[in-house]
Amino acid sequence: MTITVNQSVTTPTRLPHSPQPYSDDALIEQARTLFARDGELEIDAGAATKRLPNGDCTVECWVWVPNDAAKIENNDDHSDKEREHLYQLGTSHIDTAAEFHDDMVVSLGDDNGAYVSGWVSFTPTPDAPDSPIAPADLIQRGPSATIRGVSLNVPEFFQDAEFLAWLNDRNNKVFTWHDKGHPASEWSDVIVLVDSSCSGEGDSSDMPENLWNTLVAFCREYFGESAGDHYYLKLCNL
Repeated sequence: MTITVNQSVTTPTRLPHSPQPYSDDALIEQARTLFARDGELEIDAGAATKRLPNGDCTVECWVWVPNDAAKIENNDDHSDKEREHLYQLGTSHIDTAAEFHDDMVVSLGDDNGAYVSGWVSFTPTPDAPDSPIAPADLIQRGPSATIRGVSLNVPEFFQDAEFLAWLNDRNNKVFTWHDKGHPASEWSDVIVLVDSSCSGEGDSSDMPENLWNTLVAFCREYFGESAGDHYYLKLCNL
């Protein structure tokens, strides 16, 4: 049997997402990421937010409406009330992701345009929960131990009927991504620990003996014998 060694171990992750509450600040930040454009669409830090029954949300924004879209040649030619009305009408002549309601507000100034209040709608993504420890703290603390391991491509193992029966055993607590009760797939990776003494001890020594002995012999040749540690082997079916 030929064992392919890959020391750069990439572990597939398939973790389900659980629903998380959405804070107002998180919704505002998501809206800014999706829609905000300097000078075109602005979202205030304390913008109003609304949750919709379908799970979507809307966030209040300010959209710039230039004078040409509002059909205004000179601000001095119109009263403030007239300008407000023209800017409101001008929202239908600009390209924007915002929606405008009848109660839209116009922020007047002396510029050749004005900001008009609107709303942007989107489906929010869950807030990431706060971590109990910062990455910098982990770096300062340092690892409690350094592990030695490799990724091994051994499709022959997964084609072995006894190995697959061992892997599918629901009482088997081996670290695996395999969907128990089903045929092996490319997601059936298994991580086993071989005692570094290479005496045959390990967390998965109850797998078929011939295959386990192959892994122990590999560790003896590849890593060498040592005391008080384990070698981590990721068995892949590629």
